Amino acid sequence: MYFWSTAGLHAEDCKPLRLIASVDMIPGEYAPYVPVTLNGKQKYMILDTGGAYSLISPDSVRELGLGAFRRDFSESDVAGKTTDMFAIVNDFSMAQLVSHNARFLISPHKLGEKAAGTIAPNFLEQFDVELDFAAHKVNFFSQDHCEGKVIYWPAAFAAVVPMRVTGLGHIYLKATLDGHKFNTVLDTGFTSSMLNMTDAQNVFGLTPQSPGIEPGDELNGDPTLKNYFYRFKTLTLEGMTVTDPRIQLLPDLMKARMDRSSYMEARLGAFDNSEARGLPALVIGYSILKHLHIYIAYKEQKLYITPATPPEAAPSAANPATPGATAATH
Repeated sequence: MYFWSTAGLHAEDCKPLRLIASVDMIPGEYAPYVPVTLNGKQKYMILDTGGAYSLISPDSVRELGLGAFRRDFSESDVAGKTTDMFAIVNDFSMAQLVSHNARFLISPHKLGEKAAGTIAPNFLEQFDVELDFAAHKVNFFSQDHCEGKVIYWPAAFAAVVPMRVTGLGHIYLKATLDGHKFNTVLDTGFTSSMLNMTDAQNVFGLTPQSPGIEPGDELNGDPTLKNYFYRFKTLTLEGMTVTDPRIQLLPDLMKARMDRSSYMEARLGAFDNSEARGLPALVIGYSILKHLHIYIAYKEQKLYITPATPPEAAPSAANPATPGATAATH
């Protein structure tokens, strides 16, 4: 758990939105990054709504001279690689958010050239999180506001999508892919959007030999992990439709690892026994999300989604841009 301190914040009853912190978002080729400070060193971390616990890269552990220790639980990635090693960062900050003795799992794989780690739901779900991909901003709001009064930016259309936040902090929603409805995870840290290979075969009859299937590149540094791509016709959620989405097809290498993780089992059993024990059926990833403007209302368990706001129409300083400002809502 993270404990964050911010200056000048006071509890309020049902009020307009209250901005706690605004963080620059650096749009990478494979994921969105945010600037952080780790023990006084400027770094970048991947914003990862689909993770469970925030990670730190092995390179950053070595560079910062951090000690590593083992805990009695672990986390697995999509390639089935597992980590149960932790490191503690004495001083961690992201814009106005500050944490001391912040604990990170050490990543079992390379996170990319820029990434010192990931910011995952064990941190994110303490706030409402706005992802303004066009303006390159991540805004953190207090969850203490009037329900449904969150879209303060100009938008001709907004999809209000019911979501379910699981015990691992994953965001589940219903999405329809070529007429078939799936339990779907929203994952900014996943480069492409993904369909479980089992569902690809059982629902759509797709195999690696099917017409239109393209072989994928190396994934998470593992050349043996076979993955593929296929272009579907439509992906729809609550009235918003993405046409011709190119979806990655992946085998489920996570399930066996998750079944052996006491941490995962404890959280699944204690909070939500319906969490997918392994790779989800469908993931909406960065390749699609970067074209949207998203407000994640963790407490309400709703997503508010509009097309990405052009930078010239992004919020002004009064509406809101600085911590502590309030936003007009409608």
